[in-house]
Amino acid sequence: MRLGSFPTAGVRLVPPALSALTAAHPRAQVQLEEGEPEELVAALGDGELDVALVYEYGLSPRPWPDGLIHHQLVREDLVLLRARGSGPSPQLAGLSRARWITSREGTAGARSLARLCAAAGFEAAVAFRSNNYDVVRELVSAGLGVAIVPGLGHSPDDAVEATRLTQRSAFRRVLAVHRHENSNPLLGTVIRALRGAVPAEDPYVHAARDEQAE
Repeated sequence: MRLGSFPTAGVRLVPPALSALTAAHPRAQVQLEEGEPEELVAALGDGELDVALVYEYGLSPRPWPDGLIHHQLVREDLVLLRARGSGPSPQLAGLSRARWITSREGTAGARSLARLCAAAGFEAAVAFRSNNYDVVRELVSAGLGVAIVPGLGHSPDDAVEATRLTQRSAFRRVLAVHRHENSNPLLGTVIRALRGAVPAEDPYVHAARDEQAE
């Protein structure tokens, strides 16, 4: 089984899923590759992966190639992070003068932030960019800015105050995708293991009903 994953799912979903898989099938051979959705989907198309974990933001939907089957695993809330006790508003409209921390320019996360702030009536003043949510959280905890991260990217921190955004489009979906003609006998088992790995007690991460579609 050749599995591809983006980094956040590689931390939160893949280890428990592979643990369950190898416990049930100790002779299974699993390879893991990491990348962003565009890279993973290209690898699927080239036959280099059997299944890939990918994501899309509610405000930045992706056009997926034809011939892929999608299994929705997770719906994540988007979470506003602020340094605890720092005083900025927990409402987007009150953060027009804040310094912002977000992912690299051109990423779906950065586009989602720009569109959320535009809907609130301002343009985000981005001071720092990182695709590593641990870096983002540390910058927030140091009082260097505020950030919006997806649920799987948030880890509770005494120095950081987290507030779920309530805008209808403030979410990210995680999907397992594979080619329609893939016949790997472990495919269904892997998808069930990934579904079983969704954290049950995380208030910002919600297991999704499988809306399988081509």
